[in-house]
Amino acid sequence: RRRYHAPLTRTIHLGKPPQAIADVAKAVVEFKAPVVLDEEIDICVRCAGIGNSSMTFLFELHGAGADDLRASGEEVSVHVAEARGRPQRVPDAIVAQFEAFEGRVLRRRAEAAE
Repeated sequence: RRRYHAPLTRTIHLGKPPQAIADVAKAVVEFKAPVVLDEEIDICVRCAGIGNSSMTFLFELHGAGADDLRASGEEVSVHVAEARGRPQRVPDAIVAQFEAFEGRVLRRRAEAAE
């Protein structure tokens, strides 16, 4: 199980605010079994693909240390230029971090040339 979503998105910005942010465009969750109050869970997240301005993440929730799927889902985030509020290309540096971690190409070919 690969866990990198939280460390890459937990960034402290000192002084000047970030030039772009990610907005959730789509979120789908399929519940399989309940998670009870105060139960520890493992959340597994991976990047499934990167478009021009979007990133698709797949996730699973399991009981801590167990292989019992409680929920799964997909989230599509859109990289947005904060000042204008319009979609903006996902920076190559971010793409490179995710591709290095996954060990495979994530940017869709047709959009990589744009």
